[in-house]
Amino acid sequence: MKRREFITLLHLLRSPPGTSRTSGDVRLESEKRSKADIEQTSTNDRVCRMRGFISGLRILFAIGVAITLASIASAQAQTYPTKYITIVVPFAPGGPPDIYARMVAATLSDVLGQQVIVENRAGAAGTIGTASVVRAAPDGYTLLLADITFLVAPNLIANVQYAPLRDFVPVVSVSHANMFLVVNPSFPPKTVSDLVTMAKQKPGEVQYVNPGLGTPPHLAALAFTRATATVMTPISHRGAGLGMADVIAGHIPIIFLGLGASAPQVQSGKLRALAVTGRQRLANFPDVPTFREGSIDLGGIEDGAWFGIVAPKGTPAPIIEKLNRAVNQVLEDPKIRAGFETKAFATVTGGTPEEFGTFLRSQQKFWHETLEAAGVHPN
Repeated sequence: MKRREFITLLHLLRSPPGTSRTSGDVRLESEKRSKADIEQTSTNDRVCRMRGFISGLRILFAIGVAITLASIASAQAQTYPTKYITIVVPFAPGGPPDIYARMVAATLSDVLGQQVIVENRAGAAGTIGTASVVRAAPDGYTLLLADITFLVAPNLIANVQYAPLRDFVPVVSVSHANMFLVVNPSFPPKTVSDLVTMAKQKPGEVQYVNPGLGTPPHLAALAFTRATATVMTPISHRGAGLGMADVIAGHIPIIFLGLGASAPQVQSGKLRALAVTGRQRLANFPDVPTFREGSIDLGGIEDGAWFGIVAPKGTPAPIIEKLNRAVNQVLEDPKIRAGFETKAFATVTGGTPEEFGTFLRSQQKFWHETLEAAGVHPN
């Protein structure tokens, strides 16, 4: 049966009882309906075509905007930098972060052809300086020297005004710095295994220095107690210097410290090193075993404290890439590498922004889990 005949029959069946309709009437109505159907189909087709046209225009506009922005970013990168660059160190002058930043900045100025200055903005476990960089223009002229505290601060302090991996983009890893677990020379344990045995026999009685919430020494102690299933009591100090002095004086037996601060005291015999982070013993301290030799996996702090450079989110990718290449060039300088090794017992790292980003994500996961396990929450 043809479509037109089917429609005619359908209309006949739908006619109310008692209604008399001629075949001409039915045919005329059927033709009208068929014409209306054709017109409606044509209208729908035009609407669909118009919607497709508009959608295509939107896609072309978005592509055009993306190309324009990419062109602008590329042009900016070609001329960048045209003025001085600031590396914000969110800690006081004189500490390892400040030393590392200044070693990089001096040579980076020569590589980029513009002055690179270091600005210390200390306070609130590094969050004041870090928050100031979040508010800076994402143009490559304000950078942050980041360390472990950069990632863990939101897990320690309530109402921090930034999220590390949301509000920043990685530029480059700068260095890793080994850490010692040092004790007063009169402390009975002679090895890290002896310390673990004592801590398990006397849970909570063994004390260690906490030179500041979220600092590498504090976090190293948390990673150690988690890895060894021990409980030790932190004694708060205002800074590692005062804490180290108390360990030397015998008031508190233990502190985790970067080698830059503790190595001279170990060499002089004022402190005794039980273990060192890293995958192998240090040439300068061949008698100090690694934690791994004591079957202790420190996880995220296995290679000690770390430092790197990040920029505010939105900084153009070509500028990030240019900065990355420049800093890597600095870190390849033999004098810079020697400076890191001799001044801070640190190892330069370098690498791509993507590699540093992967590292930051793994660090954030590890420290979130470690702080949760230790019952540490924002306050």
